[in-house]
Amino acid sequence: MSAIGPNNAATFASSALVGVVAITNPTNAQLSDNSYATAVLVGGQQTQYLKATNFALAVPVHSTIDGITVEIERNTSLLASVSDTTVKLYLPDNSLSATNQSAGAAWSTSDAYATFGGASDTWGQTLTPMQVNDLNFGVVISATAALAATASIDHVRMTVNYTPLSIPGGMMLGGRLAAGNGVSVNG
Repeated sequence: MSAIGPNNAATFASSALVGVVAITNPTNAQLSDNSYATAVLVGGQQTQYLKATNFALAVPVHSTIDGITVEIERNTSLLASVSDTTVKLYLPDNSLSATNQSAGAAWSTSDAYATFGGASDTWGQTLTPMQVNDLNFGVVISATAALAATASIDHVRMTVNYTPLSIPGGMMLGGRLAAGNGVSVNG
């Protein structure tokens, strides 16, 4: 198994598909630099999605996607006040993954990475290299507050695990020795 990442997203937006509270300064989640994408919530409110896309992934064309890992560095201003509501993949056709990776975990008052998915977790999808390499592929995150608090996201990064196509040594594809473009030759 091979991996690409962790890569930072390059494009961020607050998406009103869910929630009532917009994420301010969404591009601040590009780097782990203590500049935050934030939402100020009162009890019972849910944030809009923070949509992070364009992870500059370059999975070789003939590979099998084995898993996606998303790491989100986040904190809240008040202990036990903010928790995950949704963490889903954002697909190039503007749909969301079948699996919500959120377990409703409470956010800490200091920056800490939370990990979603894993090396062998495809989030309920059959993903292709074409999908994960698309600039519109990414992740959406929303949170809910039990009490008035600020939800802050410092960084979002993604790793893709994949298996490159393996061809026994000497096999020809289209009259040429099959190697390169994500193809490994064994033997």
